[in-house]
Amino acid sequence: MLLSASACQKEGAGCFESRGDQSSERRELEQFNDLRVDGRINVILVQDTLNFAIITFGEKGLAGIETNWSDGELRIEETNTCNWTRKVNPLPEVELHFTTFKNLYTKSAAEVRFQNAFEADSLNIEINDAAGSVFVKVDCQYISIIGHTGATDVTAEGTTDNLYIYNSSYAPIHAEDLTARVASVHNNSSGDTYVRATQRLNTTIEEDGDIYLYGSAAVRGTPNGSGQVFLMGE
Repeated sequence: MLLSASACQKEGAGCFESRGDQSSERRELEQFNDLRVDGRINVILVQDTLNFAIITFGEKGLAGIETNWSDGELRIEETNTCNWTRKVNPLPEVELHFTTFKNLYTKSAAEVRFQNAFEADSLNIEINDAAGSVFVKVDCQYISIIGHTGATDVTAEGTTDNLYIYNSSYAPIHAEDLTARVASVHNNSSGDTYVRATQRLNTTIEEDGDIYLYGSAAVRGTPNGSGQVFLMGE
């Protein structure tokens, strides 16, 4: 214990001091195409006319909530140490205002939430090695939601012309409130997928996860796993 406590003193505040009172700071940001989120940080996404972030956390831990930009990529992560000795509730929060971006890559163990509807031609969301939650609002031509690994709950709503979902995670993907003209779902896990389509649903089922279809779309596809397609009506 003495060795661990001594090592932690390098952080500045010391392992056994609190993060301090809740405080917020605003950071101006460059335009970005890719957004990466890692760690236990709640992120609120707000489409706006400017690019900036408002970070809220204990005043002694604000510097450890990093927003690093490089070659069109913005990375949000926490580098504070000694969390094992401190209360981390409430979690750090980043309210990210942006004009647009193309790709969201998240390993967040907390919540990533779109506060208003994301308007753009396309949006790609990929989730890896996480057990958090993602709440999506969109009004775009194309959106892909890809759950590679982990157990992150995904909820999506809004409208899109084309929707692609790949679910290889252990959690459900709820997109029954996201109305798509054409949807394609590839289920490759035990996680169920819920989708709404008006014209066509293309399905690939490799494992025992089921697909629940809302809407009047015609269904195409042959299951290779034990999962099934259930027609839920309007």
